[in-house]
Order: sequence, then C-alpha cells, then structure tokens
Amino acid sequence: MRSTLKNGVGSNLKVIVHLGFPKTASSTLQFGPLLKLEKAGLINLMTWRKNDSSESLKDRPSSCLFRNIQIHRKYKELKTDMLNVLSDESFTAPTRLRNCNFGKDIINPINFPAEIRCQLENASKKKITEFHWLMVLRKQSSLIASQYVEEYNWKRFNNTDLLFNDKGEIDLDGYEIYNFANYISSIERLSKNHGDKMTVLLYEDMHFESDNFYNSFDKVFGVKSGFFKKSFQENFHNSKNKSNFGTFTKDGKYFIPFFRDELLESIDDYFLRDNKRLSKYIDKDKVLR
Repeated sequence: MRSTLKNGVGSNLKVIVHLGFPKTASSTLQFGPLLKLEKAGLINLMTWRKNDSSESLKDRPSSCLFRNIQIHRKYKELKTDMLNVLSDESFTAPTRLRNCNFGKDIINPINFPAEIRCQLENASKKKITEFHWLMVLRKQSSLIASQYVEEYNWKRFNNTDLLFNDKGEIDLDGYEIYNFANYISSIERLSKNHGDKMTVLLYEDMHFESDNFYNSFDKVFGVKSGFFKKSFQENFHNSKNKSNFGTFTKDGKYFIPFFRDELLESIDDYFLRDNKRLSKYIDKDKVLR
C-alpha cells in the first residue's frame, strides 16, 4: 500500500475530522479503509467502538459533546508521526434522536466543530499545523428514511416515533442539523479563522460518479488511487435486507415499508430553501440531480 502521508511526520501535526453525516456509509469508511490504513501504520484512527464493540454510547465523542462534557482522552491523543483521524458520524446526529438518549438538555451539534477544534488543540502539546474537515451529505429524504429504519427500535420498544407525531403527520422538528448549507457555512467561517481545509462529498456519487467519489477520499488521505474504492467494496457495513416494497430492521425481525413518494417529497420540500444554497459548495448539477 503506497501512501503520500510522509508530510505528516516530524514536527507537523495533521488532523482530519470526519463529521458524518449519518447514513452515508460511515461505518464502512471507519472499519474498512480507515482501519486498514491504521493497521498499516499510516494513520492514527480515533473512532467509537474501534477496539470494543460493547463500548457505551455515553463514551462516544459526540455523546460527550451533546452532554456538554469533555471528549475522553483516548479520542484526543494526537501523534506527530502520522495523520490523525477523528471520525464520528454522530457529530451531525439530529437532536431529535439524541433527546431520546440524553433528554432535552443537550448541546446543539452545530456548535460541535468549534468545540472539537478547541479540545484537540488543548489536548495536544504541539500546534496543529493542518486541520481538515470532511463531510459526506445525502439527500435528506433518503437519509431520514434510512435513519428511521436504523432507529426503529425506539418505536418498537419505547413507543417513541422519530418522525411522525401522534396524529401520524410528519414532524421534522429536531432535524435542523440536516440544513446542510447552513451547517457547512458555519464550518466555513471557522475554517477561515484558522486556515482549515474542508471537503464536502455526496453519498449519491458513490453510485452515480463512483470513481470521482472514491478518488476524492484517496486524495484527502494521500493514498494510491483506487485504494478506497477497493476497500469500500470489500467491507460494506450495516447493509440490510430489502425487497421491492421495503426494508427489514437490522435484526431482520421487523419489516418497514418504503416511504410513499408524497412523504419523501414533503421532506425534500422542507429542506429545499437551504439546499438551494448548496451550489456554493457543490456542483450545481449535482445539487439539482
């Protein structure tokens, strides 16, 4: 495996923070290519449940931030001899979900990037010389529909619906973090103050422009072209059984029909105004598609 990460050694301290979003193949990224790069001694990977599949949700870096406490030390131990990667897709989890876990008194995740940067700098003995923010977006209706299946146990066992109110009407309160353009603009302001880099990718490009999608990862992490594509295809995580009519939950014991077209359209309409601003960060044709 060839790498061009040699500029990350010595006194330079380089960090990539993968912020999510949820349901954009984050587990595949973490436990496929990123874990391979760490085992090859090329990156220092800091991600939840990397070594312990039973690690408590409360110990997750994002969970600490939602509860307004310090991220645990092991997620802030930066090394100068390799690229440091902090990855947690729940940095961009909706408050609707985390309210279920931790109650109403939680921190707005739009404030997390500034706090992450501050905590990493304070924990490091050396100045961070390069900071890179990495995000993967997914069409909101598709993302929320997938997340609804992923978190359906809240409805099955707690009678808590993460999308519909008591009248069966869609309720998107608590999904504000999925106003992507608004979130990215907050990262942009932070980046300008510190000279950070920022990469924004589209989950849909994994299917429509796969070579460009995977090559973008290769460039961000400085590895040989084709590495991420091969690794993603070999190690896809969290795939679920589907039919022409819906999806089974992860345990395979419950079937959830696909959302109706009019429901998906109502979700897209909710985020339409913000999405129109995305062309500032992503090719306009991709946004329209």
